[in-house]
Amino acid sequence: MYSMRIGGVLLLCLGVLGVLAGGCDFSDSETLEPKKLQAPIINGNLDTTHGAVVAVFLGMGVCSGTIIHRDGANAWVLTAAHCVTPSAPQSVAQGDDHSSPVIIYPVADYAYHPAYGGPGGLYDFAVVRITGATASTPVIPAMTPAEDNLAVGTQVRHVGYGITSYPNGYTTERHETINTINTIAVSYFDYLQPTSGPCSGDSGGAALSVGGTERVVGVISGGDQTCSQYGLSGRVSAVYDSFILPFINGTPITMTCTECFTGATSGTDTCAGVVESCYDDVDCDAYAGCINQCQTQTCVIGCAADHLAGYELYRDIYDCVCATACPTVCAGDDMCTRSLGMPCGVGGQCGSGLCVDEVCCSETCDGQCEACDIAGSVGNCRPVDGAPHGARPTCVDDGSVCGGECDGSFRSGCIYPSEISPCRALGCAAGVATLLAACDGAGTCPPSETSSCAPYLCNGDICATSCVSGTDCVVGYVCDGGICVGVDCTVDADCPDALVCRDGTCGEPECLIHSDCVGDALCEDGACIEVECVVDADCAAGLVCGRHVCEVPPSLSPGGCGCAAAGTSPGLPPVLFLLCLAWILVRRRCRISLQ
Repeated sequence: MYSMRIGGVLLLCLGVLGVLAGGCDFSDSETLEPKKLQAPIINGNLDTTHGAVVAVFLGMGVCSGTIIHRDGANAWVLTAAHCVTPSAPQSVAQGDDHSSPVIIYPVADYAYHPAYGGPGGLYDFAVVRITGATASTPVIPAMTPAEDNLAVGTQVRHVGYGITSYPNGYTTERHETINTINTIAVSYFDYLQPTSGPCSGDSGGAALSVGGTERVVGVISGGDQTCSQYGLSGRVSAVYDSFILPFINGTPITMTCTECFTGATSGTDTCAGVVESCYDDVDCDAYAGCINQCQTQTCVIGCAADHLAGYELYRDIYDCVCATACPTVCAGDDMCTRSLGMPCGVGGQCGSGLCVDEVCCSETCDGQCEACDIAGSVGNCRPVDGAPHGARPTCVDDGSVCGGECDGSFRSGCIYPSEISPCRALGCAAGVATLLAACDGAGTCPPSETSSCAPYLCNGDICATSCVSGTDCVVGYVCDGGICVGVDCTVDADCPDALVCRDGTCGEPECLIHSDCVGDALCEDGACIEVECVVDADCAAGLVCGRHVCEVPPSLSPGGCGCAAAGTSPGLPPVLFLLCLAWILVRRRCRISLQ
């Protein structure tokens, strides 16, 4: 869509006119002196057969035109817009020589195409209504869209009152010559004229069909300054329904968005300056050249990606047309919005109303594992594989095998290894075993859990459960019948470093200070003791409080040390009681008999 609308203009200027980044040269097309009017006939032949081709007299010069329709005393002359502005047409002369015309017609009304943008502009068409016509007034009808079969290589006959040599071949006689269409577009065609062709004074004259029923297929509009390289004629069928017929029928003249666009971006019209800015910019010129080679939308999207700065400047042309020059006639036209896959900043720029991943997208496309900028399908939401695109949240990945990724089919989120997928193997070193772990199904491997093998050491990746010798046991333990047992002891000094003597056997201390114990338990001799009582009154009847635990009085316990709180051991001699109490205070061993 974009390349078709303005690409033709760029192609004309860059390819045919050879004006690189400078625009089309129509610099003298508005000057009205006979010797300065653009696009007249050089080295042509005298014409005495096309009486419908007439001279259009202006305030200070003369153009050519063609009578295309007659109705009673009224007739309509097709000519160029630059011939009737800024100077209005004064009269029309019919005759092979306009200095001695057969008849002079007064001008009753005229109009030029609303898309014409001034000198050098396309849609260089005007229709002049004259009065005084009779049944003998000659007419050559304009070509309708249905009749138009023009193509590159088609011959056209140019007829007008222009000069016969440049720059001083001024004449009042009508001449004609045949040229071949070199390039053709919707609203114009051009032709090479190295030996003959239109020149000054031929503006507005006819490009006639050759062979078959004669029709006015074009209106002579512009060319190079010396009339020796190329010429340009407006294509009549492009404006037949929207401009020519409405003016003849007295109905409102309509203008299509294409006509308005082309007019607004040519000549000196509203958006012509923006076009020139594009021509003058290397990136924009490169983008325009790129899309002129495209046959598919994918190609156009690729050009935009390769020349993003140029694309945005190119889009300024459309913004100018749609917002300023043609807001009404182009309202709702696809050209005023960006198509799927084209770069965007906000949704309002897109025909779909959705700008996703900085391109116009076909749908919302906000899933964690889908995107609208995937190569090969840019502009259409597609599932992705690997990492999520754009600003979407990344997949959870703690660096283990539990990390997730997009799988190219599930759009809403990442895929993670299941809860049965192992993420940490069994291991054992220095008597500490690392437990087996599995993924949590959400991208994370649980924290490492370890377990002491004591009193055994490791057996490969797991803890040993039996021993052959003391070397299979941790320090402070010996192998006794395949089982690691603690060394017998009486006091902590009997045990190796870091071990304590508890219940007559060396072992790992359960605690060192009270804070090593959980809850209300207290650390006593390397073991955490639950606090059940502080004084005897905290215990049930018949029990006493010993080491914060309610227990049977030692004197009543089999194998006990035979002592209890003062006054609670009937028949115990005072001396034995005192000795036992001293034993308790020094070694606190009374509890052994209760274990």
